[in-house]
Amino acid sequence: MGFNYRLPNLNAALGVSQIEKLNNILRSKKVLNQRYKKIFKKCEYLTIYKDRPNSNSNYWLNIAILNKKFDKQKDKIISYCIKNSINLRPGWKLMHQQDYLKKYPKMNLKQSIDLYKRLICLPSSPIYFIKK
Repeated sequence: MGFNYRLPNLNAALGVSQIEKLNNILRSKKVLNQRYKKIFKKCEYLTIYKDRPNSNSNYWLNIAILNKKFDKQKDKIISYCIKNSINLRPGWKLMHQQDYLKKYPKMNLKQSIDLYKRLICLPSSPIYFIKK
């Protein structure tokens, strides 16, 4: 894997325009995260990931963590939602599972593996959820 730091002018212009809207984007993403927490507050199947105290999230990603007894349902939940136009996805493959990194040493990853089995990425773009 290599790095490509080149950026075409069109992408740079888009980036600058997004920076100008950054505060509104962050505010909208926080509202979306609060809605997820409210909607799923009493749900027995999952919890919405909560930030650590004294942290300041950008709410780039909203994560649902299935309770352990429902981890086998993850793929069914994602498939059902996608069929019903709700774009869920599993989390990213863990680093030690990436083909080009498998040969490197690793530590005990039991907790990471457990979370990966139960983690679902929720739609995180506030564009579709929040009226301006």
